[in-house]
Amino acid sequence: MQHSELVLGHKSSALEQAIVDYKPLLIFKDQGFSNLKNKLIKSFASSYRLNSIWTNQLTKTDFEKNNQVKKDLYKDIINKKNKDE
Repeated sequence: MQHSELVLGHKSSALEQAIVDYKPLLIFKDQGFSNLKNKLIKSFASSYRLNSIWTNQLTKTDFEKNNQVKKDLYKDIINKKNKDE
């Protein structure tokens, strides 16, 4: 993770680590996952004010939009987590 330039995932602690390390993050839902898992992925992304993207609907625009670090958003997330602890 430390040397990655982009983090792809669906729901794991690695995604939270991407936020802490200020890495671009793409969160994916997939038709192969259960409805419940896709709902959990969407909820996870929403809780961090991020979007989840269907793997079969990824566009160049989505990629470029999400391939940038959202520094202010990440700082807010980190500060909120620190306050909650």
